Amino acid sequence: MDLAVGVHPHRRHTLSRYLVALALAAAFLLSASTTATPAHADERLDAGEQAVVSADGDGLNLRSLPSLAGAILAEVPDGTVVTALGVQQRADGHCWERVTHDGQPGWMAAEYLVRLGGAIDEDADPCAEAASTEDQEDEEVPTPSPGDPGVLPVPPPGGWTVGLAGTSDIEALVEAQTFDVASVWMLDVATQDYDSYIVGAPAFVNEDGLPNLGPDSVVLMRRTGDKPGDLGEPAAAPADEAPRGVANVLPTPPADKFTIGVSGTNDPAVLAASQPFEVKLVAMLDVPSQTWLTYIPDAPDFAQRLARGQLREDSIVWLRAGAVFMIRRTASSTPTP
Repeated sequence: MDLAVGVHPHRRHTLSRYLVALALAAAFLLSASTTATPAHADERLDAGEQAVVSADGDGLNLRSLPSLAGAILAEVPDGTVVTALGVQQRADGHCWERVTHDGQPGWMAAEYLVRLGGAIDEDADPCAEAASTEDQEDEEVPTPSPGDPGVLPVPPPGGWTVGLAGTSDIEALVEAQTFDVASVWMLDVATQDYDSYIVGAPAFVNEDGLPNLGPDSVVLMRRTGDKPGDLGEPAAAPADEAPRGVANVLPTPPADKFTIGVSGTNDPAVLAASQPFEVKLVAMLDVPSQTWLTYIPDAPDFAQRLARGQLREDSIVWLRAGAVFMIRRTASSTPTP
């Protein structure tokens, strides 16, 4: 977004009183837009506090990293309420606030967030105590805690499991499992590449590793060993189970590609209908049987293999996009930053 304030030229009028009236009106509008320009919250946001996106009507990007280089997970309109996670970091000339939006964690520029019900303070700096990439060369900055590693469901030998990492420390994540881990994989939704970490491999194999691994990352793990021949069938769906939970909005993938995340609901139809893009397929890995259970929107019942109740609120799901609905924006309505 262009941060400069632009004033449109007025037409000349032969009558001076109209010229004066127009000048006064322009001054009033300019003054009003200046005083209404949103600023960041009056002080840093603590975990659990809510803030409102206020970016001059242009909306704000939710990014995967605290940087302009971070992938855009969502374009969030002005007036949307987000929840702070209590973490700030300074980079690329912005103070970045770690937030969740519709269940999706990410980073937003803090100067466009206003504390819900709070005052606006033009001079406040919510990143005053946060790590700064510009200052790291000059002073030692405390390293944030990587988080507690998640313990994933145990797969059969040679099989796969999936869950939330809970940490940014790949070695701690591997060590926390109750089975021998062969490899760890993570989908980059923007590029559709799977980044990998091979346990026990030489350093050059894991040179890139999982650079974007974080507590909220979804990871796949493969267990060492050879997969048994018969693992049985997936558990049947409970009869007449009521809908539960609130569907999460997952990062939008490219057309005809996949995204991944936590369902938030036990109803695959509700999950598919809640996305801002057309969903062609909902897929879930049943870890004990190593079977893919799938739901296809608008397909007949006999074609469905993933039902309400088999899907749980905390299930990890893959969604395949059909059409991706892009919002047409003018130059003055580009989300910032």
